[in-house]
Amino acid sequence: MANLITASDESDKLYWNIEAPVAAGTNPKREDVLLVQFLLSRAMLVRVKKVGKRGTETFGSFQNLRNFTGVVDLDTLMCILAYQNAAYGKSDGRVSAMADGRASYGASRTYRTIALLQLDYVSIINNLGRLSSTRTNHNDTIRRLSKDPTCPTELAHRLSDKTPSDPFEEMANVTDLLSKLPRPKIVF
Repeated sequence: MANLITASDESDKLYWNIEAPVAAGTNPKREDVLLVQFLLSRAMLVRVKKVGKRGTETFGSFQNLRNFTGVVDLDTLMCILAYQNAAYGKSDGRVSAMADGRASYGASRTYRTIALLQLDYVSIINNLGRLSSTRTNHNDTIRRLSKDPTCPTELAHRLSDKTPSDPFEEMANVTDLLSKLPRPKIVF
């Protein structure tokens, strides 16, 4: 099941980590597959532009990810392959968990696919925010992933149960509630 962690090699960044690899021949949790499918559906907005005309054909499978199944099906596998080829120039066809909570690996600090998908997601949200002048930082965007209107309902419910509350959001809720209370009458 997906869990919110702080990457051990990037002390200030939050990521959703999966429990088991999402790939052919694996038996991942439904929630992990839904998370990968959702992130892949968003990441195509970033990656398809980077690989040009050939990428548009390669990313045709992304159109089929409009229906999030929670199952490692052919469309999901094709999208993983296309995404990794666009991002890394090669593909192993699997999205693995961040081992030891590390977002990257090797001397070159190559981002793991699950981390890079989320970095692309944050990039998309910030680009949309630039249009409305409401940009957020990485952690806020990741923490609020379940509130994305395009997030599958099942995934949104599961992620929101695991998201630590935002103290500023809670403060705003309390302030809002207090403003609705009737004012006491002061008698002199």
